[in-house]
Amino acid sequence: MNFEWVQRIKKQCDQKNILFFFKQWGGWGADGKKRTKKANGRLLFGKTWDNMPKPAQNIFHGMNKTGHFDRKYTIQEERI
Repeated sequence: MNFEWVQRIKKQCDQKNILFFFKQWGGWGADGKKRTKKANGRLLFGKTWDNMPKPAQNIFHGMNKTGHFDRKYTIQEERI
């Protein structure tokens, strides 16, 4: 994976105040060398990035199996 590509994505997330998750480098490390995913690891800028947004729950009420709305939908409030 190209380091500059990951760096740009991280910067865009920071600018928009969006949580960032970096899973791993994959088969190609930040240094451009091919290794196993485990050997390449998960570090980006010296740390792991495990931030994830909360999953959406029931935001679209009334959608049928084909992805269309059978009736007027409402956005439900998140329950805490």
